[in-house]
Amino acid sequence: MNKAAIINTLWMVLEKIVLIVGYFLVSALVARYLGPAMVGQLAYLVAVYQIVQVIAKWGSESVIFRRVSKKPQSGSRCLQASLRFRLTCLLSLTIPLEIYFYVSQSTLFFIFSTAVALSALFSSLDVYAVYYNARLRSQYNTVINCCGLICSLTLRAIAVFMVLKPAWLVLPIMVNSGLPLLLRYIKYRRSDAVVLKKENSRHYQKYFFHSGKHLVFSALAVSLYTQCQNFFIYHYAGSAQLGIYTVAVTFTAGAGAFINALITSCYVSIYAEPDPQRAKEKAGVLLRWVAAAALLAGIATVALGGFIIDRLYGAEYALAREPLIILSLAAMLSFMGTVTYRYIMHYSGFYYLSIKTLFTLVISVMITGGLVKHYGIIGAAWATVIVELLSLTLLNYFFKNHAVLKLHLFSIRGR
Repeated sequence: MNKAAIINTLWMVLEKIVLIVGYFLVSALVARYLGPAMVGQLAYLVAVYQIVQVIAKWGSESVIFRRVSKKPQSGSRCLQASLRFRLTCLLSLTIPLEIYFYVSQSTLFFIFSTAVALSALFSSLDVYAVYYNARLRSQYNTVINCCGLICSLTLRAIAVFMVLKPAWLVLPIMVNSGLPLLLRYIKYRRSDAVVLKKENSRHYQKYFFHSGKHLVFSALAVSLYTQCQNFFIYHYAGSAQLGIYTVAVTFTAGAGAFINALITSCYVSIYAEPDPQRAKEKAGVLLRWVAAAALLAGIATVALGGFIIDRLYGAEYALAREPLIILSLAAMLSFMGTVTYRYIMHYSGFYYLSIKTLFTLVISVMITGGLVKHYGIIGAAWATVIVELLSLTLLNYFFKNHAVLKLHLFSIRGR
């Protein structure tokens, strides 16, 4: 890893540490204040709008990152061309959903759904975060994201300590993604923007559409199979159980968040590597580092998770302990899967990924639906482990003359 990538990773890790510590402390207060049932309702809404965001982004996260890392100016034009499509797509999906929630749900539920919808809109339009990560300028994202988080967490803490009505929590939900978008947009326009001529806009939109059309189905399938457990829990066990499960998921995701920063920074050099053998070697070394880091994060989560849940969240969330242990294993497999996914991306395996993830989705729905129906949140956790294992190994081994199998063997043997 070169010096620039190391510095970039350190900035991203610093951001994750600040985000995780602040998020855990204030979210615990909010969770105690709202109770498992309302936390579960919010988790359900976030799951719905995460799927909406995936469709609106049209697989562009990886496309833009790859383009910007190779050709910054061309990538910047592609980035700008994607905004109109994202906005149109998101609004066309959000408006019918909000009408449905207004008619069928309580007033408070509708208020929260509107806030989550606006937050999803801001996140979908924030393509500038991808740009700065790809340019190895993650210090900008670190400072900006921390500003947004600090403001959001401060507003949440004020709402809890002043015992305001739960509806006031919609403000920090919107600020959390809206403020970073505004600050990054100002920074980008002042120093990094590239003029996109109208006659070139169609060209980039076509490139964006065709490059992302396979990835969007892959990303949508991934989102559905990661979120389907939330839908099944909400349906079979209720919002309170989903709230408890959400606490366990938050711990495992937060404990290993810095690993994604490591993967993002290291893959800039792997994408730029023209020699297939050297690319495999770099990816293999990265896979080893990720596995080791994920194992340490998992051990720490298992050792401290139960204690932290008891102290911060309280007795209402005690049932989160057991799924937390199981999900730590799933998180380790997921992080290793991210390295493998990007390795396939390096060889433009967009079509393979779309087919693979459709199979993964079908398997996930079958396994998760059955296990959640009979075993509740414990079944959901074990379903996640099974799906992540299959996604990491067997379902990847048919790609390009077993390239992923060779990568995994190289990471184990070192040759």
